[in-house]
Amino acid sequence: MTKFHSEREKKQYFRQLEGEEKTEALRTILRSAKHAVFLGGAGVSTESGIPDFRSRDGLYSRKNTRKHGRSPEYYLGRECLQKDPEAFFAYYRKNLDARKAEPNDAHRCLAAMEV
Repeated sequence: MTKFHSEREKKQYFRQLEGEEKTEALRTILRSAKHAVFLGGAGVSTESGIPDFRSRDGLYSRKNTRKHGRSPEYYLGRECLQKDPEAFFAYYRKNLDARKAEPNDAHRCLAAMEV
């Protein structure tokens, strides 16, 4: 692994890498790490058909997900769960049931990098 004298030098090095070089550099870093965590957003799973919440086409933006004047945020919130669990779970099943979702390339890549 290349030794760097500063964070700036390291960033410059990684910016110039492309494709498989960049992937291999990441693998090397992860293999040498004691602990690693992937922090991804909802976008990682949208390709698998699992909707996100806040994007332009996300669940919170969809007009057809409003019911009885209530917003999706209400139906997926704690208040609804406590006061009307039947409505909470019905909304969840209709809009967020991911049991048929399949892993996408991002999921497969993360699984392949597990040590």
